[in-house]
Amino acid sequence: MSTFAAEGGASVPNDAHLLAAREQSRQRVAVWDIADPRHPTLAATVPVRAESQVSAAQTAFLGSTTLFVYDDDGVRLWDLTNAREPVAASSWRPDRPLRGIAYNPRTQLLLLWDLAGPMEMWDLSDLRHPHEFEKGRLSANVKDVAFLNDRTVAVVTENDKAISVWNVANPNEPRRLSTVPADSAVDSLFVSPDETTLAERAGFSGEVHLWGVGDSRDPVDLGLLPDVGANSLEFAPDGRTIAMQDSRQPSDAAGVLLMTYQPDSVYRYLCASTKATITPTQWESSVAEMYPYRQPCDQ
Repeated sequence: MSTFAAEGGASVPNDAHLLAAREQSRQRVAVWDIADPRHPTLAATVPVRAESQVSAAQTAFLGSTTLFVYDDDGVRLWDLTNAREPVAASSWRPDRPLRGIAYNPRTQLLLLWDLAGPMEMWDLSDLRHPHEFEKGRLSANVKDVAFLNDRTVAVVTENDKAISVWNVANPNEPRRLSTVPADSAVDSLFVSPDETTLAERAGFSGEVHLWGVGDSRDPVDLGLLPDVGANSLEFAPDGRTIAMQDSRQPSDAAGVLLMTYQPDSVYRYLCASTKATITPTQWESSVAEMYPYRQPCDQ
């Protein structure tokens, strides 16, 4: 096991060979080589300045070798192809303080949004000359954004009470495909690895609502996860399991809750664990909110 100084968070690229840890008090981002997790080495540091406009610098990996940094000096992109010699590739100053970012490494499309203005779309195919799609600005008051696939994004809009799905295949001409209602104020969005399921998390209650988004034009309501108040949520790599920290558990039972959301997986598990002895009453008290009753071992 290894530990790092990190004041404000850390970011790891998909291939997990580097780790960028913010060290706010030292006004820098430390870039660690974690190819051998047992013996990490400090590869380099990148300066940040967060004293007035931004309460805490934001950092995130865009792909495996590009580091996004946002601080009082604006946005800077660092090329970490050689992690020991970071190269400042480009920079620009947004009109307003940023709230969040989303990036698709396959299409090299970067999305930026703030509390009041429209969401911006940027082409990062040339790191030294980022290009904004000025006709592609959309949806003021954005709370969160998630790529459903290379062509579509889900955006929390309209006072957090709806999610709009947009086709951004042509970033200069985004098209709204559908709108998904929200049960309460949505705080964040998550997409399954197979890009077929969208999870919306309510900020106050932590309720998690699932939607089938295999067809972005016609989302399918998969229902609420029963008796869950998630503080945080991640889809597991198998695409069938959700890992959550459940706020409704007592403090002495705090931990990670693993829950499957695909009916076939539920029935297979119940068949193996109950040997087809589960009664309708037991079913009603356990999983009826999401799945209809049937003898789990019936094919």
